[in-house]
Amino acid sequence: MNKRSKQKIKTEDNMQIGTIFSSGGNSRYAAILEKVSEIGFLNFYYDNSIGKIIRQYFVWDSSQFVLHSTSEE
Repeated sequence: MNKRSKQKIKTEDNMQIGTIFSSGGNSRYAAILEKVSEIGFLNFYYDNSIGKIIRQYFVWDSSQFVLHSTSEE
């Protein structure tokens, strides 16, 4: 399991921005994110470059969702 600490993208004014890429799920039009705690959800996508599914756990930090950990399957 490849775990990373919280990751945030910083800009000049210290605002934190980023995007969540998701390709999992059964819907053609929207990704359904799995709620796994009161403040977090799981996201997953397939990474062609390594041939694995990437799972990401995001948590709310009182102003935005941040990446808490990542694992590969």
